[in-house]
Amino acid sequence: MRYKLQRIWELFRYDLPAFFRNLLIFRKALWKYRWYGGHHSVFTLMADAVKDMHTNIEKRGIEELISKGKKVEAMKRCAYLLNLFADGEFVDVAEKELGLEMTFRDHFEPLEDRPELYKLVEDLTEEEKKINERILRRAHDIQKKGWKELMHLLKGQNYSKFNKKSEFLDQFDGSGIRGWWD
Repeated sequence: MRYKLQRIWELFRYDLPAFFRNLLIFRKALWKYRWYGGHHSVFTLMADAVKDMHTNIEKRGIEELISKGKKVEAMKRCAYLLNLFADGEFVDVAEKELGLEMTFRDHFEPLEDRPELYKLVEDLTEEEKKINERILRRAHDIQKKGWKELMHLLKGQNYSKFNKKSEFLDQFDGSGIRGWWD
C-alpha cells in the first residue's frame, strides 16, 4: 500500500511537472513533426533537447569548469548544426559566405504540340547560371562538412588514441553525446 501511495506522490510531484515542462520545451518540434519527414522530426527534436541540455549544464552543472566549457561549446555547435539540417538553410549560408545571391527567373510556357501542358523555362544569363552553380556547389560542400562535423560531435573522440603523456583535458574537445551529462 505504501508503494502505491509513493508512486502516486511521485506522479504528481515529479512526472507530471516534467511532462508539462517537456511539452513547453518541445512544442515547436512537436508542432512540426510529421512521420514522413525526417528533417522535421529527428533534427528538430534533437536540437531542442541538446539546447536544453547545454543551457542547464552551463547554468547549474557541477562538472569541472574546463571540461564543462568544452562540452557546452560542443553542444551549442551541435544544436546549431541540427537546426541547420532541419531548416535546410545551406544555400542561405553559402550566399552570405560568398557575398553572392541566387537568381531565379523561371516561368512556364505551353508546349507547342500539347498546349494544355507547360514546360519550365529559365531566363538566366550565363553569368547568372555560373553564380547559381557556384552558390549551390558551396552549399553542398557546407552540407557535407556540416554532416561530418555533426557525426563527430555526436560520436566523440577515440580516447584510445590520446597521448598518455599529455594531459587529458588538453586533448579533449568536448564531443561525444555519451559524455554530455552532469
